[in-house]
Amino acid sequence: MRILEVKTGGRPVQMAPIALGAQPMGSTMPEETAFACLDAFCQWGESRGAPVCVDTARVYSSWIPGGDGTSERTIGRWLSRSGNREKVVLSTKGGHPAEPGLPRLDRESLRRDLAESLAHLNTDHVELYFLHRDDPRRPVGEILESLNEWVESGAVRALGASNWRASRIEEANRYAASHGLQGFTVSQIQWSLARTSPDKLGDPTLVCMTPAEYAWYREQRFPVMAYTSQAGGYFSKALSGASLSPGDQARYGCEENSRRMERVKTICARRGVTPAAVCLAAITENPLPGCAIVGFSSLARLRDTLSDASLELSPEEVAWLWDGSADNRPVP
Repeated sequence: MRILEVKTGGRPVQMAPIALGAQPMGSTMPEETAFACLDAFCQWGESRGAPVCVDTARVYSSWIPGGDGTSERTIGRWLSRSGNREKVVLSTKGGHPAEPGLPRLDRESLRRDLAESLAHLNTDHVELYFLHRDDPRRPVGEILESLNEWVESGAVRALGASNWRASRIEEANRYAASHGLQGFTVSQIQWSLARTSPDKLGDPTLVCMTPAEYAWYREQRFPVMAYTSQAGGYFSKALSGASLSPGDQARYGCEENSRRMERVKTICARRGVTPAAVCLAAITENPLPGCAIVGFSSLARLRDTLSDASLELSPEEVAWLWDGSADNRPVP
């Protein structure tokens, strides 16, 4: 299994190329189920000799009455019970807008978010700390100066940008390099084999992978943690004969995705694997260092996903899945 490396000021953070998306934990998912899933995920990583990343955020699940900080609190209780802190790469996010159009990347808001996250997670540090959204109106230097205080204190090992455009990350890292600061070394954006856009997803503050973004990430060898990495099961549903919902069609229905669906079908038949396995491998076996954040609704679903995570594809297969060119078509 490929090990994903994220640069820090010292020893890099290493983790498996599958991360557990913890958004539903303790809110729509009962704590008992969440604990069982975290146990299973940790065991899966151990069996493959790879540290596992659990990805959460300060804002999960604040939209549910009484849900503020629920995901982080659930993970914190599991860490205290299991004693698995040293086996887990913790990833959380702060600075989410209080409401649309009201960014929260000022120093005090970020300080408060990080302090609350650490308290909820029952830890004194996180390996990966992401800014959940960008505020292009705020100078990147001001943001990085604040973040580096927590890097220097040991509360954060690596800085990440979630839903930041590549051009803005590059601007931030130029500032960091010229001022002796730690810059961003990992990104979270929407990335899956099914192409979509922020408008189709109903949130213009999101950033989706595009050819231009991909070219920058690949050239820089900059790690990407892909959310909605399986596009809500779009290919799995369609290729199993299940009806696609109006929401699926609105988010992912297009000619390009129809062509990719045929290529997924071909690889599935050739390799005897599921569409979910192919979609994960399109990211984890990519020339760009990729990690697929996976969602789940039950322990059984998580185990199914993890069983799909071992597929290895050739470079030709990966390239063909994405672009379909005759030059990249794998030999049968």
